[in-house]
Amino acid sequence: MLTLDGTTLAALAIKACGLAQMIELELPVPWYLNTTSWDIDYNGHTYLGTHGVGRIDVVEDTPGEIKGLRFELPAIIDADLATALVGMPQGAAASIYTAVFVQTSASASIVFRKLEWAGRLDVPAIAESEQGSVIQVSAEHMGIDLLRPSGLLYSNADQQRLHFGDRSFEYVIDQSEKPIVWPAAGYFKQ
Repeated sequence: MLTLDGTTLAALAIKACGLAQMIELELPVPWYLNTTSWDIDYNGHTYLGTHGVGRIDVVEDTPGEIKGLRFELPAIIDADLATALVGMPQGAAASIYTAVFVQTSASASIVFRKLEWAGRLDVPAIAESEQGSVIQVSAEHMGIDLLRPSGLLYSNADQQRLHFGDRSFEYVIDQSEKPIVWPAAGYFKQ
């Protein structure tokens, strides 16, 4: 259950507050976007407003499933298209936050922000729409990394690679097929 502080509850009670999703894409040149029609400054970064262009799949949490997302991001300028084609590496981190903000005449200030989803980007594609070019990219959830095998074995070679000089796995292979003979219970009663 989410508990909100007094400042956030007061902001929700007034009419000049709103919700936005804030998107962070950690590319070589990071992208900071939000779903409103204006730019929002937060934590030293300017989250550019997408003016309603673009789309994010619904974030669904279901037990036993780790679901990815699909993004459609607007190409605000031609340099964005170049970044999507060249500078958007596979595996770049992506985060989606839900934020409560208070809008004043000059700016918007964030009073509450919560991480909703975090993952890694796949290879992007570019599509044309009525509003212009749209960058389409899918991402997989960070939790999927927990299901991947590490590729390490309980062997001396892997242990030496990780911790040189540690001899704790030196005799594992020699002892793996050795039968262990335990004395009978009567041996200990003598």
